[in-house]
Amino acid sequence: MRKILLLIAIAFVLASCSTVPPPVVLSPPSAVVEVVEVTPDVSVGFSQKLDGWVVSADVPAYLLEETAHHIEHELKHKGITRSHDEIRDIALKRLAANELFIYNASSRAWIVIDFSPLREGEEPPSRQAVYNSARYAADSLAGEEGVSDVKHKVTAVALQSAEHAFRLDADYLSHGEKRKFVGIIGFANPYWVFVYYTDELRDPGDYMFVDAVLSSMTIVRK
Repeated sequence: MRKILLLIAIAFVLASCSTVPPPVVLSPPSAVVEVVEVTPDVSVGFSQKLDGWVVSADVPAYLLEETAHHIEHELKHKGITRSHDEIRDIALKRLAANELFIYNASSRAWIVIDFSPLREGEEPPSRQAVYNSARYAADSLAGEEGVSDVKHKVTAVALQSAEHAFRLDADYLSHGEKRKFVGIIGFANPYWVFVYYTDELRDPGDYMFVDAVLSSMTIVRK
């Protein structure tokens, strides 16, 4: 969902000299019990079933409406007026950048997954560049409409079949309501990997489930 901002910013964050967390030693991969295709040549695998969660390439209706609501506020803040249909089209284009949605329809918690290939002639990013992108994701979150009081940390994580990966954990307020966000930002040649989880904290079991899902995630190449 925030991929476009990340890609625009990569050129600026590469120069950052922040200390990168030490590498994480990969442990033997857990047995994969569920595989979900992201692109024709790569999938993501999990060591537990996604029971009770919907897996779809289509944007869930509630997420489309919520994104449109945020865009409407963003435009009004800039003094721009658009029709409801125009705003929904903008929201749909923004969300369509993601290949996959995994969501809990009852609690409205959701995961979006996007694999963005390198452009022709583009060099693979360094570990520092991937870390900087994870840090920038926190700044991007803090800059979103209605978001305040962001508390976050970035840590190195083990992601099977990825050259580099970092995890962003953030707690924040959205229009005064508590929210939780987890982002996995990595590189698995030739793809930038973006996995974003947003939790409105309606179901206390969601975070424990998703934390286990993300911790067990692996990239499955075909």
